[in-house]
Amino acid sequence: MGLTAALESGRALAEQLMTDAVIITAPGEGEPVFDPETGDYSTPEPVTLYEGKCRVQVPNVMETTPEYGGREVTVQTAILSVPVGVEDVPVGATATITAAAFDPDLVGAVYRVTALHHKSQPTARRFRVEETTA
Repeated sequence: MGLTAALESGRALAEQLMTDAVIITAPGEGEPVFDPETGDYSTPEPVTLYEGKCRVQVPNVMETTPEYGGREVTVQTAILSVPVGVEDVPVGATATITAAAFDPDLVGAVYRVTALHHKSQPTARRFRVEETTA
């Protein structure tokens, strides 16, 4: 089997493991707009970059507990895998899990993309992500 065929096979197998669903968004463009009637600012709607299948894996159980604004939070890193064709996801994007076949507690988890992993022969597009909980 040649490299191309092996890579296509590996991608198909990786996608079979993507039994969950995610929406990946980036902040909308533009400045917040002031509404004089309500006295509030509204931020531009987030832009959807990808919506579809995914896989979440926690490569280690090492979490941190930093303090933000006098309040301790828990930060855990994970790897979010999506199909290779997903492109243009920047660091700072938000990934929200919308369905999880085998772990109902995963639904609603919100992650921030902290690193991109580019490879020569990827079987999945993988992002290092962080989940922060209070």
